[in-house]
Amino acid sequence: MDPPEISSKYPPREIYDDFTIGGIDLLNEIGQRIDCIFMDPPWGGIDYNSMGKDGYDLARDMKIRGCERGCIGFPPTPEVDGFQLLKIAAAATRTRFVVYDLPRNTNKRSLAEAALEAGYEGNGKLEEHYINSRLKTVTAYFGQDFRHLLDLKKHQKEAEGGQ
Repeated sequence: MDPPEISSKYPPREIYDDFTIGGIDLLNEIGQRIDCIFMDPPWGGIDYNSMGKDGYDLARDMKIRGCERGCIGFPPTPEVDGFQLLKIAAAATRTRFVVYDLPRNTNKRSLAEAALEAGYEGNGKLEEHYINSRLKTVTAYFGQDFRHLLDLKKHQKEAEGGQ
């Protein structure tokens, strides 16, 4: 293949060290070999902030270019919403570790519904990022539930002064 055919067939991507940076179409090529996905999708321009404090709904307001050839068992679609994006990312990783960078006014119920629809249960982490005491972005972390690693009886004994 000559370079024009490669660039038209595959989406643009960059590789830094061992990290591949690319779009949603990249998942078909390297899916199930992925340890973690960090997503920072476009939020819809400057109008996202006009939706109010908790008005940004992932299913309604986030729309990105979809997978023309289909993605990891999902049918081809010209457009993907925020729910579908999380489902595709979860299916593409063997660990199901997904980090999702979102606007500050993301509706938390919408995010929880997207996580449940993507098959996540148990713990997730939501991190709020502030600059000069103003909330700027929210990052959601999804993946394995680590509650099974906690030895709650051991911690209870230590708190009571026992060995």
